[in-house]
Order: sequence, then C-alpha cells, then structure tokens
Amino acid sequence: MAGKKTRIILDTNVLYAGLYSSKGASFKVLKAIEKGRLIKGLKI
Repeated sequence: MAGKKTRIILDTNVLYAGLYSSKGASFKVLKAIEKGRLIKGLKI
C-alpha cells in the first residue's frame, strides 16, 4: 500500500487556517495535498 493516496474532504476552515498560519495541522494538510500525498475532494 505504499504510494496509496488518501482521499479527504477539505473543510473551508482548514483551508483558511492553513493559509493564514504555517504552524499547525491545517498547514500540514495543505502541504500534504501539494506534495500529492492526499487527494482533496471539493463539494459545493
């Protein structure tokens, strides 16, 4: 299962917090998406 990507639903609060501060779990989630380790799902 190495290389298997995890699919997540990204809440707007996580997005905002990750963009606002580079300290914390929200920022780490955004970095994981950027590096391709997570696949984001967006529902409008």
